[in-house]
Amino acid sequence: MRVLNYLISNFRLVKIGTTQAQRKLFWRLNRETEAIRKEGGEATGTELANRLQVSEKAVENMQIRMAASESSLDATLDVRGINDQGSVTLLDVTDSGEQTPEHYTTSKRMHAWVQSRMVEFEQRLSEKELAIWNYRIASDTPLTLDEVGEQIGTSRQYVSQTEKRLQTAFTKYARNKARD
Repeated sequence: MRVLNYLISNFRLVKIGTTQAQRKLFWRLNRETEAIRKEGGEATGTELANRLQVSEKAVENMQIRMAASESSLDATLDVRGINDQGSVTLLDVTDSGEQTPEHYTTSKRMHAWVQSRMVEFEQRLSEKELAIWNYRIASDTPLTLDEVGEQIGTSRQYVSQTEKRLQTAFTKYARNKARD
């Protein structure tokens, strides 16, 4: 069973099937389609769903997944601005131990989304809160609590408490924005 799960999980970049119904579809969809055609019928989503005892939507989704084109490992990736080494293939990225293209794209998008939410959140802060935010939370090289306290004329305890409150508030703000 582990071998089948491995094959299903790694068949394409996008997983073909993870649930029992999806595995059943994966292995039997083409076979059932051919059987219906041999019987002289038309392999509709409804007929396939009835034979495989799954929903018509599940059959449709699996057919779309199975019809998706596969990517060549030798296909050139568009990496303008990432490096100056000329063309890079998916195989180059995969073999090198670097991030996969999907992970890279996702992390770039997530980073951009978080950055834009941070800019929005900063608009809501008071002058002291913004200073703590910039010196401690949003900085690549944060200042110590004492240094920030000296900069804005407060105690290190105030800076620490405000920093924690801002982190909690931003987390809540970002979660609410993600739901919108």
